[in-house]
Amino acid sequence: MPTKDQYLTARVEYETNPHCTYQSLAKELGVSHQAVNKRAKKEGWKKASKLPLQVAEEMSISKPTQGSKLGVRCPENIAKIINTYAVTGNKKLTAGIVGIDRDTLLRWATEEPELTAQMDSARKQHLVEQFMKISQSPDWKAAKEILSRSPETKDIWGEVESKGPTIVLNILRE
Repeated sequence: MPTKDQYLTARVEYETNPHCTYQSLAKELGVSHQAVNKRAKKEGWKKASKLPLQVAEEMSISKPTQGSKLGVRCPENIAKIINTYAVTGNKKLTAGIVGIDRDTLLRWATEEPELTAQMDSARKQHLVEQFMKISQSPDWKAAKEILSRSPETKDIWGEVESKGPTIVLNILRE
């Protein structure tokens, strides 16, 4: 049985890779494609729009070298970075998807301010979609869970802890 992290990685791959299918994810996860399909419908997986790839192609990005594109700053990886960050809000996980570390992602974002702007814009759009899902859908629980864990909306949608200060009483008997 795949873990939550494995399903999260599968979701990111599905939403950011236009060639990814439920069958290929099922093979990677070791489950049936029906199980992946059921999970995708339950959580509302959808292919990302073409906008981030178009934006990435317009940015001044060096061409990838032959062979693997992991770790290379190319339009496909920039699009994956934008889409992955939109879904997860986690820069470390986002960097790992394209084979770089968090510091490299931060350096790329510093060198290309458009990348930071696109990542933030995509993240905000994703959060707005979650708000809309809650307001319009009878299946709002998954969207609420996402909003309660997101750093940007955790204070609004997260669990309320109304615990007061801890008081310790030491009682001595004679």
